[in-house]
Amino acid sequence: TQDLPMDITVRGEGQVWFDGAEISLDGRSITVENLGFRGKSFSGSLLSIRAAADVVVGNLTVQDAVLMRPEWSAGPSGPKGPHKGKRRFHARGKRPRPAYFMAIQTTGVGGVLLKDIQVSGFRYNGSALINVAARPAREVVVEGLTVSDLPDVEAIQVSPGSTLSRR
Repeated sequence: TQDLPMDITVRGEGQVWFDGAEISLDGRSITVENLGFRGKSFSGSLLSIRAAADVVVGNLTVQDAVLMRPEWSAGPSGPKGPHKGKRRFHARGKRPRPAYFMAIQTTGVGGVLLKDIQVSGFRYNGSALINVAARPAREVVVEGLTVSDLPDVEAIQVSPGSTLSRR
C-alpha cells in the first residue's frame, strides 16, 4: 500500500468554466490547468489545494466572480440560510478565515509554479488574491499573472521564509 495520497491532475479541454462553484483538492502532486471561475460563490476560496509535493497551476481565468463567506452576506436582504435576518458574530477572539481566489498549502518537498493566470472583475473581502502556505519554506514561481480591477490588495502572499520569484 501507498502511504502518501495520490497525484491529481485536473485539466480542462479548451477552457472549462465553474460558474458559482469551487474546487478543493488534496493529494501528493497536484496540477490544475485550463479552468475558469465566474459567478457568485459562498466559500473560503474558489480553488483550494493541499499538497504533499509539487503544485502546478496554469492557464486559469477568473472573470466577473464574487467570493463571499456566509457571514459577510448580511447586506440589505440579510444573510441566506438558518440565520436569516440576523447578523452573525464570532466568538471572542475568533475571526472568520480569510478568503482568497486560490489557497495553496504544501507540507513536503517540491515546488509551487503558478503560470498564465488572468483575473478581472473579481470581488471579495481579503488581503491577497493568492495565498501560499508552505511548510517547510520553499520557492513560489510565478510566470504570467495579469490582474485588473483589484485595488489595494496584494496579488500573492507567501508564508514566512518562502520566496516569491517572478519570471
